[in-house]
Amino acid sequence: AYVYDFDQAACSENCWILEDTLTSSAPQQSASFGNAVDIDGNTLVVGAEGEEAAYVFEYNGSSWTESTILGPTLTGNTGFGCSVTVKGNFLAVGAVTENSSSGSVYIFNGTAGWAEEEKITGQASLESFGNDVSLDGATLVAGVRTATLGGNSFSGSARVYKRNGAATPKWAGGTVTTLDPMQADNVTPDAAPFRFYGTGVSISLDGPGLDFIVVGAPANTGEPGYAYVYQNNAGSWSQIERLVASDGVNGDSYGFSVAVDGETVVSGAPDRDEFAADSGAVYAYYDTTDTDGDGLADQVEEAICRETNFTVCTDIQLTDTDEDGLSDAVEMAYGGGPGGGYDSGDLNPVNPDTDGDGFSDGDEDLTGNDPLDPADAPVYGDVNGDENVNVADVLLATQISLGLRSAAPEEILRGNVAPLVAC
Repeated sequence: AYVYDFDQAACSENCWILEDTLTSSAPQQSASFGNAVDIDGNTLVVGAEGEEAAYVFEYNGSSWTESTILGPTLTGNTGFGCSVTVKGNFLAVGAVTENSSSGSVYIFNGTAGWAEEEKITGQASLESFGNDVSLDGATLVAGVRTATLGGNSFSGSARVYKRNGAATPKWAGGTVTTLDPMQADNVTPDAAPFRFYGTGVSISLDGPGLDFIVVGAPANTGEPGYAYVYQNNAGSWSQIERLVASDGVNGDSYGFSVAVDGETVVSGAPDRDEFAADSGAVYAYYDTTDTDGDGLADQVEEAICRETNFTVCTDIQLTDTDEDGLSDAVEMAYGGGPGGGYDSGDLNPVNPDTDGDGFSDGDEDLTGNDPLDPADAPVYGDVNGDENVNVADVLLATQISLGLRSAAPEEILRGNVAPLVAC
């Protein structure tokens, strides 16, 4: 397993730098070490389905070290390690072929070492419960890709478990929800034979209105595949969208792998003939809601706030956060930086005077001066904008003051008309 670290300073060439290469402390032939991986903070888990194991690594500040090797309570073709997920003090491992491929999910609690807390088992043989798993907080979603739904063989399913610490068992005895696929109208059932719904699952819990689950259904060769998005409202999960690639064709396996983080969804289509046969493609989606209508999606503004260490946080309710006369979107694109993004060469949308020359960014833009250059400031009295204050400016200001001609906004800003006329 390869671990990469994000290095902002290296982004002109390669943002992600190889930090470590992880291997098993007791390598085995056909172990498939690395067939599944997940990371949260300083904890990383690696599946090794071929040896029915999951390896836990901890970061000690300078390197990753193997801390625990997890295994199933039963052995022998269990598929333990086929899927892994870790979040906070909880870690889950799928054992997809256990119990005649009914499947199981093992949950471990890391409060005091990684101890097995619970084993959740599938409901029917051959349903592949736990083929993929995803945790966030104390909520687990498990794929059941070959379950029968509505009489449709291998249609698939997904189950959500919300832990109840006071219950016994804590996960299966908590709130359990079965997610069923719906068509594009989010109402009509969408089960179909060999849809394999549940092949990929992912969950992201970011608070009210921002709790999402995505379930992939790569389907068979007669369909392009789908990804179903669910939102939690007041404790209830409901489908809000069925995604399909705009250029998808049958057999792409769209939805084979999925991920969600905040309001961004990613879906893989490994069998798409993008550049060559089965070369594959990945599709990314984000919520385009733009509350203030400034041209920047709310999600983009919130992401910029995080990426700048909370120093450039625009108000999603205001088109012009710093009230300098330029919208937030215009300021973030002013310096020619990447579209929709922000870098040090752009105007600061939360500072009305980016270059600190005493003139607002909006005023300098209007007068034709550079709001990024403190040496290029407007000259009061230079009504015509030729960078000289002379008799031509006096004549122009007089005409304006006598009503002989109207003044353009930039002339008013440059002119400071009254002192000129008084001269």
